[in-house]
Amino acid sequence: MYVASFSSTSSYLYTFAALGGTASGAYIGQLTSLAGGATYYHGAYWYVTQRSDALHRVTFDPAGAVAADTLVAYMTGQTQLQDYGDIDFDVNTGLLYMSYTVTATATRALATYNVATGGINVLLSGSTSGSAASGLSPVSYTHL
Repeated sequence: MYVASFSSTSSYLYTFAALGGTASGAYIGQLTSLAGGATYYHGAYWYVTQRSDALHRVTFDPAGAVAADTLVAYMTGQTQLQDYGDIDFDVNTGLLYMSYTVTATATRALATYNVATGGINVLLSGSTSGSAASGLSPVSYTHL
């Protein structure tokens, strides 16, 4: 499991394991931004910068430390600053499911983002949308 901690300007990434009742963790690197919602998918740690729409992909070196933190896309073209909740990839389609709140309007939404094409699709919007993106994904895996 990956865990991000926060400072005032960046996040620190750790691995964490609980085996046989014993917990252990190890620092593996610094992220370039404050991590909001995050998930692990296809060998990389993915996160969205807090109060932004910036999607990042973090890769690892052979020892498991952070090798690169790459900005993949501004999912709404930086037109909406957002607070992200859950994000999760559908392993069958590669779509990123995400829940977020648009900062300026306090509108909550559940949407998908196609990393390959850059397309965003809002599934639910309003003051009552859920916070768990993985609930709509038919087959998905997420961080704990």
